[in-house]
Amino acid sequence: MNRYIPLQRFFLSVLFLLACTTGLPAQGQTTEWSAESHLVTVNGTKVEIMSNLSVQGTSLVWEQTGYNTSSTSTFNIVSASGSWDAREHLGELSYGLETEGSPRTATLTVSGTVEGIAMALAVHLPDGTDDSYIFLVDTDTLTNL
Repeated sequence: MNRYIPLQRFFLSVLFLLACTTGLPAQGQTTEWSAESHLVTVNGTKVEIMSNLSVQGTSLVWEQTGYNTSSTSTFNIVSASGSWDAREHLGELSYGLETEGSPRTATLTVSGTVEGIAMALAVHLPDGTDDSYIFLVDTDTLTNL
């Protein structure tokens, strides 16, 4: 096993950890990443649908594909916090979000344990309730996370 970490990857990891631990606002710089999930639990019900979640600049993009339909939701990242071990995929990250074109807010939590990676998206509704989406991430599809 080669323990050499390319210098560029090391610096990207350090920048990512600094961004996550300092809670950068939307105008700050965040590390871009993407992950895929084939199973989403929506408000307690499991749904087999292809989802791609990615951070692009200061936006979180959620693309869904399935059953002859597709949709994309874009959220503005207003805060980021937490810590993440990129090599082991362990830690927890939290993103404060605002939905584009709507006054709604949302929260994305990325949790990495020895059992795998899960992402929980809570979209806060005007009536005070949340729509809950839990994604089980296929670790082979991770990019920069």
